[in-house]
Amino acid sequence: MHLPVPKLPAPGPTAVALCAVALLGLAASPAHAGDGTTVRFVIKDLDSTKGRVLCGLYANEDKWLSPDYYMGVEGKPRSDGKAVCVFHDVPPGVYAISAFHDEDDDQEFDRGLFGIPKEDYCASNDAYRRFGPPSWEDAIFRVGDKPVRMSAPVH
Repeated sequence: MHLPVPKLPAPGPTAVALCAVALLGLAASPAHAGDGTTVRFVIKDLDSTKGRVLCGLYANEDKWLSPDYYMGVEGKPRSDGKAVCVFHDVPPGVYAISAFHDEDDDQEFDRGLFGIPKEDYCASNDAYRRFGPPSWEDAIFRVGDKPVRMSAPVH
């Protein structure tokens, strides 16, 4: 099973890794700064407050779940079993989100025998497959000029 293993910067409460050129296929320019909206993704049903939740926003099916082509953010697990990842300045388009609860805080999606996940994960639209990673088609959503809010439970 191939799931995202985001490469985020050193741990920090607001660490953000932006990869606009690879993610969006746009040339970086001041014209794009602040032109997007906010996407808020709530991860539910976490069973501990250890570590952090790493989230990736993907704008391209060919790059879906690849650790090198995403806008990444993190959320801190809360005592209510939730974590929130917020993506800022997201231009209009079609996207998908994947996330996993990095309980041991090693920035890696841990797997066991036969690639079975050891850490909980989820995707936008609660896209889930019992065997294999969530599909792009099941996870995609549209971003326009209004903020987007969504949530999904971990599996």
